[in-house]
Amino acid sequence: MNIPVPVSVTVLALFVVLVLWAMVRSWRRRGDRTTAVVPALFDAPEELGTEILGPVDVLYVTTTVSRSWLERIGAHGLGVRSRGTAQVGSAGLRVLRDGANDLFVPADRVRGTVRSSGMVGKFVGDQSIVVVTWQPGADPDVLVDTGLRPVHEQDRDRLQAAISSLSSNPTEDSTIEPKEQK
Repeated sequence: MNIPVPVSVTVLALFVVLVLWAMVRSWRRRGDRTTAVVPALFDAPEELGTEILGPVDVLYVTTTVSRSWLERIGAHGLGVRSRGTAQVGSAGLRVLRDGANDLFVPADRVRGTVRSSGMVGKFVGDQSIVVVTWQPGADPDVLVDTGLRPVHEQDRDRLQAAISSLSSNPTEDSTIEPKEQK
């Protein structure tokens, strides 16, 4: 059976468009679905209060449902990986992201930090991802994890310590492997 080339190309092009449309639709639906988990982002104050850690170059990995590091949060652009800088002050953690929404986590919403070798879509050989657990809404049982990977190795411990200082109950186990997740 010989199908003319123009028909084959048209069918293939329609198939590619259909797949791309399905991917975009799926990403938007994930964003809508995860808006219940993160109803809104916090507004960052002009000043972060007493500086705990100045700007540190980071790779913003993603934000996921707490301890479910394969369940990415798509709402408010939190599922978009980007480069940026992280700052920690007495008011909280601010992540200024290139090409994506900035993120501010007030100090009273930080629940702890751990280090990991991976989160959805990003796995590294060492424990270089600083994972911040925080409460995005009014429900204290709903927590999310945000992964930040400092560009410079010497900043990893400093960033984790600075964020831990914001938490009223710092995490005792400072590292976790992705396979340990529930």
